[in-house]
This record gives sequence, structure tokens and C-alpha cells, in this order.
Amino acid sequence: MDEEDQLSAAKIEQRLREAYTEGFDDVDIKWAKSRGIRIGHSIQDGRAAANFGMALLLAMSRKIVQCAEYFPKTLKTSLYPPELLAHDITGNSIGIIGMGTIGYKLAIRAHAFEMKVLYHQRRQRSEEEEAKVDAQFYSSLMDMLPLCDYVVITCTLTPQTYHFISHKELEAMKKTATLINIARGDIIDQSALVDALESRRIAGAALDVTTPEPLPVDHKLYNFPNVIITPHCATNTVAMRKEIRETAFRNMELGLHDEPMLSEVILD
Repeated sequence: MDEEDQLSAAKIEQRLREAYTEGFDDVDIKWAKSRGIRIGHSIQDGRAAANFGMALLLAMSRKIVQCAEYFPKTLKTSLYPPELLAHDITGNSIGIIGMGTIGYKLAIRAHAFEMKVLYHQRRQRSEEEEAKVDAQFYSSLMDMLPLCDYVVITCTLTPQTYHFISHKELEAMKKTATLINIARGDIIDQSALVDALESRRIAGAALDVTTPEPLPVDHKLYNFPNVIITPHCATNTVAMRKEIRETAFRNMELGLHDEPMLSEVILD
């Protein structure tokens, strides 16, 4: 690359940054705004992440991982040990933290399983949207948590949601409740989660995101049989990766021509 190309590339990089995922918590928004840099991100329709969140919920409720590990060791198809006794989610309550695109798609799926849908976020959904999934809004997270059999985090990581779930929130949950995170690792205070699991304050956790990623091989979270950890793969499907890639490329093309992006971060 000659000097002119390098200068051109530098100018392009200065003008435009494209986040390949929907979340943009790793982007310094203040820095970008101070330099007039536009930020695009790949907004998704939420179906892949919602499907994965439901898959984790079902895996935890039916103890699928434990059953899969048990069978090759014993080759038994009956007389299961008590620890493999699972739960039916029909009639159980799901508490969704962040009823955005992903959270609402998850609510639709949970409602199809005849679960009671509760949710917490800053703004309440419309009556029509709530009625579609028979959802109950809670302005107070602490009021919602004691009612939930499953708590699923789908909100965006912001300074306000950093360690949104910590000791106090975990103490408020049912001892039989399961915590599921398909958003960002830093929304949960992991040391508080480890304490809650060690003291059996909650029944278990399923984490598609952690801090850091990946966790060190000797991290305590790997030692719990009632914890599932997956490698941040909620949107890792062929269709979704194609959609994200196309949105990212189109955003860059529009941004370089000083046109409105398909999905642009508003730099308030």
C-alpha cells in the first residue's frame, strides 16, 4: 500500500467504525463523538438469540447435559438417580431483563410453552404487545426477581447495567431459580454468582457470555454441575451470520458515501 492509499485508509477509519455485532459496548462512544466518527452496528431481528436462550432454558430445566453425560457411563435407560429428575417449564415463570427485540422474541417462545412472562426494563411495552404474550411489566427488578423460576438477561451492557445482577439481586431470587445470560458477561457480577452457587442460593446458571471470554481454565464456574457455559454462540447460525455480515458491509458503504446507515448508533 502506497502513502496515498495509507492516508485514504486512515481517513476512512477515522470517519467510520462498524461494529460487527448488535452490541457496541466495546466502542468508546465519547472518543468517537469527539472525532466525528460514525458508528454502525448490525441490528438483528432477535430470532437466533431468542431461540438459543430458550434452548438454554430447556437444557437447564430438563437437565439435558447431565443426562447426556450419564448415559454413556451407565447405559441405563431407566432407574435414573434423583439428581436427574427434571422440571416441566409449563406454568413456570420467566423473568426477562430487557424486553427489546431479543427479549420480546424470547417472550413469544416462552408464552408458546405456556410459561408466565414477566419482564423488567426502563420503558413498558404497549398494551397490545403485552397482551400478545400475556406479559406482566415490573418497573422494579427487585419486585420481579422473587417471582421468577427462570431469569433471562437480554439487555444491553451500559454503565447502568454493569453488574446489574449482584449479591442483592441473587439473594432476591428463588432458591429453585435458574439464571440465564445471553447478553454480556459484565451484566452479572461473577464473584457474586459464584458465591450464590457455592451457597446453593440459586439452582443453577446458563451462561453464553462471561468475563473474560473465554474464562481461565481453572475458573470456579467450570466446577459446578448445575452450570452450562457456552462460547458466546447465541447468534452463531448460518442465516444470522450472513445477515450480520451483509448489514455490516451495507452500513460501511452507506457511511462512506455520507448517507444514513441501516443501523447507526446515535452518539448522544
